[in-house]
Amino acid sequence: MMRFKLWSYSVRLMLVLSLLTAAALAGPLTAGAQTEGPNLLANPGFELPPEETQAIPGWNLRSSASGIVMEVTDSVSYEGSNSMRVVDNSTATAVVAYSDPVEVSAGDTLKLRFKATNTTGTVYVGIRTYKQAGDDVVNNALNNKFVTLSASTAWTEFTVESTVPSTAAYARVLVYSQNTGKGSTFVDDFHLSIADLSTIPHELTNLGPFIHNIDISRAVFYKEPTGRTLAYATLSGIPSKLLVIDVDAETVLKQITVEDTVNGTYYKGEHLRGLVVQPDGTVYMAGTPTNLFKYVPGEDQVHYVRKLPGAAVYDLKNGPAGIIFGGTYNKNEGFEYNTATGDYVSLGKATADEFYLYSVAYDALRNDYYFGIGSHAHLIRYDRDTGTKTEIALPSQYGSAQFVWDMSVVEDKLFMRLSPGATLAMDLATGTFDTTSTPVTSRLISPLSPDDDKVYYTSYSELGHYDFSTKQYTGLGIDTGVDANGFAFAQLTTPGFPGNSLVAITEGKIFKYNPATGATRSVLIPIDGEPSGLHSVAKGNDGLIHASAFVVGGNAMYDPVTGDRREYSKQSVGIEQTVPGNQTDRIYSYKDKIYYVTYTGMRVYEYDQSLPWDRQSATQPNPKFLFTASDIGHQDRGLAGTVMPEEGKLVIGTVPKYGFLGGALVIYDLETSEREVYWNVVDQQSVTAVTYKDGLVYGGSNIWGGLGINPTETEAKLFIWDVANKEKVFETVPVPGKKGITELMVGPDGNIWGSAEGDLFIFDPVTREVVLRKNLVSRSYSSAVWRDTQFEIGTDGKVYGTQANQFFRIDAVTKEKQIIRNAGKNNRLAQDDFGYFYLTEEADLLKIEIPGLIAQPLGASLDVSSTTLAENETADVSITGLLDKGRSIQKLERRDPQWFVSNSSVVDVVYGKVVAKNAGTADVWAQIEMDGTAVETNHVTVTVTPSISQVTLSVYRPTLYAGQSSTVNLSVYASDGSPVDMSEAVVTFGSSNSSAVAVNQQGGITAVGAGTSLLTANVTMDGKSVQSNPVPVTVKQTLANGAPGQPVLSADNGHANGLQDGNINVTMNLWWGNNGTVYKLYENGALIDTQMLNDASPGAQLAKSAIEGKPNGTYTYTCELINAFGTTKCGPLVVNVTNASPGKPVLSHDNWDGDGSYKVSMNMWWGTNATEYRLYENGKLIDKRSLTAASPNAQAATTTIAGKASGGYEYRAELANAAGVTSSETVRIQVAK
Repeated sequence: MMRFKLWSYSVRLMLVLSLLTAAALAGPLTAGAQTEGPNLLANPGFELPPEETQAIPGWNLRSSASGIVMEVTDSVSYEGSNSMRVVDNSTATAVVAYSDPVEVSAGDTLKLRFKATNTTGTVYVGIRTYKQAGDDVVNNALNNKFVTLSASTAWTEFTVESTVPSTAAYARVLVYSQNTGKGSTFVDDFHLSIADLSTIPHELTNLGPFIHNIDISRAVFYKEPTGRTLAYATLSGIPSKLLVIDVDAETVLKQITVEDTVNGTYYKGEHLRGLVVQPDGTVYMAGTPTNLFKYVPGEDQVHYVRKLPGAAVYDLKNGPAGIIFGGTYNKNEGFEYNTATGDYVSLGKATADEFYLYSVAYDALRNDYYFGIGSHAHLIRYDRDTGTKTEIALPSQYGSAQFVWDMSVVEDKLFMRLSPGATLAMDLATGTFDTTSTPVTSRLISPLSPDDDKVYYTSYSELGHYDFSTKQYTGLGIDTGVDANGFAFAQLTTPGFPGNSLVAITEGKIFKYNPATGATRSVLIPIDGEPSGLHSVAKGNDGLIHASAFVVGGNAMYDPVTGDRREYSKQSVGIEQTVPGNQTDRIYSYKDKIYYVTYTGMRVYEYDQSLPWDRQSATQPNPKFLFTASDIGHQDRGLAGTVMPEEGKLVIGTVPKYGFLGGALVIYDLETSEREVYWNVVDQQSVTAVTYKDGLVYGGSNIWGGLGINPTETEAKLFIWDVANKEKVFETVPVPGKKGITELMVGPDGNIWGSAEGDLFIFDPVTREVVLRKNLVSRSYSSAVWRDTQFEIGTDGKVYGTQANQFFRIDAVTKEKQIIRNAGKNNRLAQDDFGYFYLTEEADLLKIEIPGLIAQPLGASLDVSSTTLAENETADVSITGLLDKGRSIQKLERRDPQWFVSNSSVVDVVYGKVVAKNAGTADVWAQIEMDGTAVETNHVTVTVTPSISQVTLSVYRPTLYAGQSSTVNLSVYASDGSPVDMSEAVVTFGSSNSSAVAVNQQGGITAVGAGTSLLTANVTMDGKSVQSNPVPVTVKQTLANGAPGQPVLSADNGHANGLQDGNINVTMNLWWGNNGTVYKLYENGALIDTQMLNDASPGAQLAKSAIEGKPNGTYTYTCELINAFGTTKCGPLVVNVTNASPGKPVLSHDNWDGDGSYKVSMNMWWGTNATEYRLYENGKLIDKRSLTAASPNAQAATTTIAGKASGGYEYRAELANAAGVTSSETVRIQVAK
């Protein structure tokens, strides 16, 4: 089928045919890449002359209001003579120039390229599709893909790509502006074609939903004519579901998917925050997207009603009879809808500068609507009778509030909930405000109680009420588990709930409270959780694929090795066990830990994978809160980041919260827990892309901050941060005119690869210049886009990426892009260790295999933390899977490998640890399957050393008297009988009767009192403890009945040979009386001997102490004789030592002839002997020899000397022993010949 409009003029037909032929002859652009088909547009270069029905053939102008211009001009052109000038000088009407329709088919990929120059203001060029050729070009488009033109004085090429939806049959090209803005441009050389996508072969496996949640965001109630109370609640999912709940029976009557198909168009509802029930029971609901649905009681489906303005609806309420109304983001527009007539009325923007009309309420008495605004809190009253909007000033203390979250009118009071954490009630008659320190955290408050003047709410899961008579908020101390999402009063049949009871729908539960009895009841709503949309996906260091859910929270893991899944969501583990926060924005890995960066509050949690998941642990919650950046410049989202492994740091780029500009660069030391936060690192811009190389962080900015505030900057920037010096060292605009950078990585060439809107740029970190800019996809940011592109380097060294619903590959050398998949939906990207890619697709995780990329298993490496173990010791094991293409997989020991040991009596493997059993050696190895291939690890030899098995204890003196001491002897033997080195042992001694015998931890024994004790020793080595044999020690009763008698000292100094030579026996004698049990001898006041004595009172006692080697001097000896009754000292004994040193030697010689050969003889005729003889010649030692002491006998020694030259020689001898040295007189010998 030829896809162009048939013209009425033959000249146009001929020209189109010639253009088609020329385009067809152009052929493919690049082998294997997208090829450009024939141009579907008539007059793409504006060269045709005007016609009677069209001033510009093939092009039309929607409105010719004042200030709106569409004309052909020859003042500038890119090709040929002409271009088209489009001008919007009106702030009330947009210019919309559009092409004639061209026929398309569902699934076609349309590619538009064109040139533009001299653009001012805001101008867009896009592709829109339609069901019919005559559909309104603005209001009836089925989809819209566009690019925002950047200001440039040179011709710049732009591209737009669009996939034709299933219900479309026609497409047009539009050049247009905004209603409230101005702009102008010149455009030329349009080429619209159906792309021939030569996609790369791949195999896709849908792994299905990964995270399930029971997330009820809103609930309303309806009392049937029968008196039965129903709750209508919205259950988040893709799409959401409407629950019809019988609150009395606690059953779910219906669970209806919020979707409908009308005239071939499919509509669905997600995140349904607007929910209202009419008096007849009809339920209306809207959310994201802004499709309005209704449910008629008794039916099994919902019905699509119409499209509402904006991107999201946050609240719906009942107005006058048959009217529902609400507000939208991002239009900040109020609206009402007549349920009877189907009439829709726009109430216009609530305020000029805000984006969120978040909450609404109706004052029926005065026929006024109230609008709650964000992201800078405003309260607006809308008078339905006059259409006047009036801002109501909030109390001054709430000037910094961001949102008016929820509003309800009860008893002529407007209750409202502000963020952060404030509650107000305005008297609608007087306009005065009641304030409270109690923050209402439930969605709305209850209706007025039928029995008293109260409304109910929850505050951080505590039930409370507001009393209109006292104007007081009172907490009731009743825990509702989580906050309520809607209240009603109902009559229940449950025992203990008489009369009217309060019922509430909470996070997956029905809560009931009876004010009369105080009874409460909380029951699970009997439903399964819905699959949640996936928000992030990333690979951990252990090879697991981690994913998180959007808005409702929850995390999951997938193991590519085993296929196992783990889920930590509200359904699987309960809300209290999930990672806190609305969602996990990004996931990072360092060592064996996972880091979840959560929204709101930019909070980071650390999950230790070696420990069980337990958020509720009182001592070690896991994951645990690590840090936040919300305290610096209102940071709220951490949407970019990376781990610097060699630095041990996590770096995160942040976006501030609603209504604020200026992001931050956060650097957190994962080893020391030190945090650095650099706010506004790029002035008034967020940080939405981060990578790291060689000590430098490369960051990409985004002109948008939090939602609800217009940017002040116009271009995204690339900056460099020096981690060591803590400073920004470089900043540039990598792609002029682009508003956001959403990806940076270190590319396969070592350069920094980035994505700015739809353009790839490559930055050389050495020259600090952008070396390449190339358009990849049709992408133009007209509002906040913080996350868009993701890159991964495949096993082939090429770059794989996702953006604009495409999964593509970029050749690392040529930079040419090839499409892999062109049917994605907000895909996030990850890659496992094998080289499989993973894409999030709504609630599902897709696994993609590209032929030739998958790394094949080569084997596995086993490591044992210690290969020498004592019995009963354990060692950790780790298995690394070895793949080709330079890849590996860590932590395979956690993937249920099959373990083998060569000798199971020596070692075993239990729960991933090698356990030593008995002495010996054994090999340990494992088998594991990787990607369908079984591999075996290396064998590791483990030696188990013998452990202690026997401890033998003995005591030197097992019988003692009180006050005496003794020592132990300890022998330790291994299981093989060999003695054990106890240098590393821990020994503990014990006494069974410490009143008789005390033992210290060095084995010292002290007798305390009469009795017997069993002494033991416990020896611990290498984790094993063995106790010794028990040894009895007896303390005898003494015979003495008083302190010892008088001891007397004597010495035999000189008695043996007449020499007082320092070898002495000192004797103590107690001739008669009470004996001592301990004897102590002192020399010159210092204790030199202690002896234990036997008590034989009143008999004599004797103790001798041998003293040897004392040098000459005077020594005074004293003693003590001790028993249990006291101590008796002896008198001093003075001993003089005068002959301790050797006797004096005498020298002689036989050199009578003076010929130089002679003998020198030494003689000591009588006295104390020496143990060494020394002879000196002219002061130099020439002979030394040992002597045998035999005091007081003579000692002699002879030295033979020969060959001495003529001259004189002096000789001197020394005799030495332990006590000293005695020198001879000098002898002179003259050698004459």
